[in-house]
Amino acid sequence: MNTIIKQNDKPILSLSAPIRKVALWHVTKRCNMECKYCYGSFDGSSYKKNYFKEDLNLDNMLDVVGFLSESGINRIHLCGGEPFLYEGFYELLKSIRQNKIESFVLTNLTFLPDYVEKLFSENLITNLSFSLDSLNKDYNLYVRGVHSTVLENINKILNYKKTYNSNIELGLYVVVTKKNMDFLLPLIDWAVKMGLDYITLQAVYLPKSHKYYNDLSLTSKESESLEKVFDYLVSSHNQIRISGTLLRFITKALINKNNLSVENCFVEQNSQYYFIDGSGNIKNCTTKNNIIGCSKDRKFPKSICNASNNICKDFCLDCIGIWEMVYPEEFNDKLIHVL
Repeated sequence: MNTIIKQNDKPILSLSAPIRKVALWHVTKRCNMECKYCYGSFDGSSYKKNYFKEDLNLDNMLDVVGFLSESGINRIHLCGGEPFLYEGFYELLKSIRQNKIESFVLTNLTFLPDYVEKLFSENLITNLSFSLDSLNKDYNLYVRGVHSTVLENINKILNYKKTYNSNIELGLYVVVTKKNMDFLLPLIDWAVKMGLDYITLQAVYLPKSHKYYNDLSLTSKESESLEKVFDYLVSSHNQIRISGTLLRFITKALINKNNLSVENCFVEQNSQYYFIDGSGNIKNCTTKNNIIGCSKDRKFPKSICNASNNICKDFCLDCIGIWEMVYPEEFNDKLIHVL
């Protein structure tokens, strides 16, 4: 069943069924930072308020790994909060590896537990991505509240990879805002020089009621500048993988028009995608509240009904990263059709 993306009810993209079956797992709600654009700030607070709260029991988490494996999930993206704050994270990663599932870890890289070196010596994960939006100290301090610690830890993980000749991929995850547009090209050059494997550029998503919406959100003016950044990546740095064609196309459409809808969304088709929040609730969509199970009571879903002619009008910038997980660049030409 193809997924159709519409603009003003007119189809603009058709996507074949995704090859990947993916779970996005917020393993903890705890965080040590207060980034201004974080989804943890959408209710007016931040994820840092959860810093001293307890996480879910590791046994429950391991049960979820078994459920995902039985569901045919072949890739799990693990984030938070800050995933390295979860005390059982090493054991969780080992279980994912034992179940032959790819693991992608997204960290703010301000805190590295002692076992991080073992991740590289044992090739325990598939990918380690870190968030960094600029090399500019003032901008990093304004948006994220930290600067030098992140750069120091990047050097540590690069040394681990080199020391153990690890095949773990290292990626840079960049949130693009109105204020860091001029800092993106130097950041790209730096990423290539450091030998990173890929770069993902994601436009910031904030609800209009957010405190920093006007300060950080992109407009059509920034959309033109972002397009030039994508062009720079393509023309100047073919030695590093970049955000896919799908991400680029939809980002531009959302920033300029912001009136997209999706027919037969893949997240509701054949268990292609699960979203698991920091409380253990399992959903098939990040933006809706249709909980289909919870790890705390082990009420895992037996199946998910296939969507049929279902049109979602909630499609937004918050969804783009999820779509890129299941429609990677190497498959775009085969799976995506411009209508």
